[in-house]
Amino acid sequence: MKIKINNKFLENIKYHQLINEKDKVIAAISGGSDSVFLFYQLLALKEKIKFDFLVCHLNHLHRKEAYEDENFVKSLCDKYNIKCIIKHKSMDQFAKDNKLSPEDAGRVLRYKFFRDVKAKYSYDKIAIAHNMNDQAETVLMRLIRGTGIDGLSAMDFKDRDLIRPILNIKKNEIESFLISRGLEFKLDKTNLSTDYTRNKIRIETIKMLESINPKCIDNIFRLTQLLHEDLSLIKKIEESTFYDISKIKDNKIYLDRKKFDVLDTALKNRVIRLAILNINGDLKNVSKLNIDFIRQLEKLKIGKKINFKKFSVIKNYNNYEFYRNDKCDKKIENTYLRNYDDLNFSSFNIKTSIINQDEFMQLKEKNNRFFFDIEKITFPLLIRTRENGDRIKPIGMGGNSKKVKDLLIDLKVDKNIRNKLPIILSNNHILAIIPLKRSNLYKIRKETKEILMIEYKEIK
Repeated sequence: MKIKINNKFLENIKYHQLINEKDKVIAAISGGSDSVFLFYQLLALKEKIKFDFLVCHLNHLHRKEAYEDENFVKSLCDKYNIKCIIKHKSMDQFAKDNKLSPEDAGRVLRYKFFRDVKAKYSYDKIAIAHNMNDQAETVLMRLIRGTGIDGLSAMDFKDRDLIRPILNIKKNEIESFLISRGLEFKLDKTNLSTDYTRNKIRIETIKMLESINPKCIDNIFRLTQLLHEDLSLIKKIEESTFYDISKIKDNKIYLDRKKFDVLDTALKNRVIRLAILNINGDLKNVSKLNIDFIRQLEKLKIGKKINFKKFSVIKNYNNYEFYRNDKCDKKIENTYLRNYDDLNFSSFNIKTSIINQDEFMQLKEKNNRFFFDIEKITFPLLIRTRENGDRIKPIGMGGNSKKVKDLLIDLKVDKNIRNKLPIILSNNHILAIIPLKRSNLYKIRKETKEILMIEYKEIK
């Protein structure tokens, strides 16, 4: 029997550009009505668009009927000559080992399986059989647990490598389609139990809401679509703002304080979320309370820090710095700088050379250079980071010495940067703090014949 393609399904494919010519699509098929409907719609679509799809089925080993579902999916694929990949993995054991709920464990295992197959066979997309009822359940679950407008927008037709071609089709439409054509599907009896939160919402909450308004599922879905449209605009604004005020360097994110502090509260919250997402990889377990806590840094003193489990945020003179706790800077090893040397230390490239007075007169106005009378300098020069008790005689202070710590504070050098700056020493005397100050020691005189030039450049 030739399967007629569903009009909504076809409109979704075209309008959202879910599947194109020559695409390679993985179909997640459990054997339930939704996934079987998706299977037949993909078959029908192959009559209109030339694309390839294979089926993935994960046996969770959770129910005694699990092998019946597996065999059903295998026979369905064999009947229509569709490649089928099956894997066995206990979601109960995985939930126990990883301290997850069975629902979460099953979801994690499924998506890992799908993406492993996608990578192995170089496929493009993963088709999931979420429908309109699933969307309503997701919205209500998130609303009950606490969420913002991002969470309330729930699932979308396209999310990176995931596509949901039947998201706007109701469960009763799906089952009517299959039953009217005598197409078999499997019933998951665990869906009838209210032990799981989603099932409780499906069986009790939505039934109660439909008694108030039979179109509640349609209305919830309409809300998610409106939110997706609004979020599209909001995300453009937040991303534009984030990239305008942020700098990413050495696995850290720096938000310009002056620009950040004048933002509206809502935009501040979203910029913080983007910073966490970029530094942490996800926003899991990041709540509004966490965001509000980070924003307290605005009222705290320079150098104050807020620590979370995976990342930290510190308030510097000019920025708010976000960094991963497992990527904290290691101590920089001391090294030596010789004549006509060229090396990298911390985040700087440093070169030495010897020049004469004529060359000095041409170069002395240039930036990124320090000059010294070489007569009393002993090679090799030591390069290290600062240590307790370090003192320097900065040029312009009449030969008086100053604690390096105090000098860096006066120059408003961020606390996190102070321990990374290269300090160059000769005979235990500090010649220079790259890139800030040179010492008054060994300054150039009229009678100086040979001059040590130290050039430095920050490595981007």
